[in-house]
Amino acid sequence: MHFNIAGQNSNETVSLDLNQAANGLVFDSSGTVTIASGDPGTNTLTLGGSGIVVNSGAGAVTISAPVPLASSGTFNVAAGTSLTVNGSLTGTGPTCKRAGRALSISMGISGTHPILGMSNSPSTRAS
Repeated sequence: MHFNIAGQNSNETVSLDLNQAANGLVFDSSGTVTIASGDPGTNTLTLGGSGIVVNSGAGAVTISAPVPLASSGTFNVAAGTSLTVNGSLTGTGPTCKRAGRALSISMGISGTHPILGMSNSPSTRAS
C-alpha cells in the first residue's frame, strides 16, 4: 500500500473498519498519516515481508491499530521523518532501521523480536 496521492499532501486518517492486510506500507506524502483500528477498536493491519518504509520528506506516521506480522520485514525510517507504532505488535520481526532518532515503538509485544532485543514482554522502546 503506497501513501502518496499526487498533489494531495494533507493529513490523512485511515480507519480500519475490518481487519486488513498488506505486504508492506510506503509513505511519501508530506502530510501526517494515522492508521487506527475502527469500531469496535480491535481491527488489525497484518503486514507481510515488505514491512514499512517512511521516505525522506514524508510526514509523521502513527499506527495505533494492532499489527500482526505475517513474516519478518524491515521498518525503514528516513532521517527527518518519524514512525510511531503504539498498537500491539505480534509475530516475528521486524528489523528496524532508522537514520537519526525517528523510530518510536511503544506497545505490548508478543513473539520474537531479536533486533529490538525483546521477546514476549510488554515493553516501551524509543530508538
